[in-house]
Amino acid sequence: MKLNKINDGSKVKKIGVFCKPKAKSASSVLNKLIPWLQKKSYHVLLDTVTASIINEFSSYEKREVSRQADLLIVLGGDGTLLSVARAAHPHNIPILAVNLGNLGFLAETSIEELYPTLEKILSGKFEIENRMLLNACILRGEKKVEDHNVLNDVVINKGAVARVINLQVLVNGQYMTSYRADGLIIATPTGSTAYSLSAGGPIIHPSMHTLVLSPICPFTLTNRSI
Repeated sequence: MKLNKINDGSKVKKIGVFCKPKAKSASSVLNKLIPWLQKKSYHVLLDTVTASIINEFSSYEKREVSRQADLLIVLGGDGTLLSVARAAHPHNIPILAVNLGNLGFLAETSIEELYPTLEKILSGKFEIENRMLLNACILRGEKKVEDHNVLNDVVINKGAVARVINLQVLVNGQYMTSYRADGLIIATPTGSTAYSLSAGGPIIHPSMHTLVLSPICPFTLTNRSI
């Protein structure tokens, strides 16, 4: 994910806020954060889900918030962040992830450190960490039927019921390996701490530009993550 660095906090005028709706502290956190930002003269943009938590009528679609904002604050777990990242990636917007969920591998800060962290960011004291995105598409004949950009991983399997399938992996059109397994996980470095890790894959540093291929329940002892 390539993000344009904001040279100083004064360039941030509009801040988009997204929140996990089922988080126990969602309402109290938003009712404190939004006035805090507004008091500092920032224009706050809420998506429809976040606005509904505090009964706010002024809201936008997720992609529209990402299009207008200079900075995004995501309050939740990794799932919330991944959802926002899919909407935000075309606009090259910095994202501050604040952990409110059970899984927070991707979160930059905790709710306890939110305001000191924001003070630093809005004064220009921050660094942006770029994350790799994976583009996945499905072709049927010459027709592209699906096309998605993902931050964590792509999973290939038989369907809802796990069944052994045969897969061939080609890199730049050249055969690399074959798998006989319940499925295959293709993970970015960000995704290496998620499903791929559960399948026995390695943890990859986020700065690396590489992919991990992890078979799901391979039908042979020699098939392991690449």
